[in-house]
Amino acid sequence: MPKNGLSRETVYRWIRRVEAAMYSALADRPPRRRG
Repeated sequence: MPKNGLSRETVYRWIRRVEAAMYSALADRPPRRRG
């Protein structure tokens, strides 16, 4: 963890992961992989 705190990129990555997990759980279907 950087002393400055979490960088925007890190926060965005975390949000993406959380959103993907929540959406997959709510949709009750396997998570979509971007590609």
